[in-house]
Amino acid sequence: FVGLESGSDRVLRLMNKGFDTQSAIEFFKTLKRADLHFEVSLIFGYPREADYDFKETLNFIVRNKDIIPKIAQANPFIDYLNDFKDQVFPTEEALARTNKFLELIEQQNIKYTKSFIKNLTYGTTQ
Repeated sequence: FVGLESGSDRVLRLMNKGFDTQSAIEFFKTLKRADLHFEVSLIFGYPREADYDFKETLNFIVRNKDIIPKIAQANPFIDYLNDFKDQVFPTEEALARTNKFLELIEQQNIKYTKSFIKNLTYGTTQ
């Protein structure tokens, strides 16, 4: 399970992930060469994620679908640590992006774990 979270370098920096998309690709290739199964998780609607960041993530997943065996989890951002006190999560935009992502991976025949798409919303409007 790899917490990729985004295919946008800008969002990865906002999240303080400590890696960029090129490093992720190299890591995925290394795992694949070692014949190790892995799956990635994604988060949509992280605060200050712009539409172009979301599109970069979609493009990243499609471009790299041959080296990403499966999407383990995809969820809208939820502020579990209460770092963004002035906002309500998940946002409608984040939910919509998660749904759009699901449409894309189904169109692209990308494997995913159905029960882990939007599974962290805990009864919020989906």
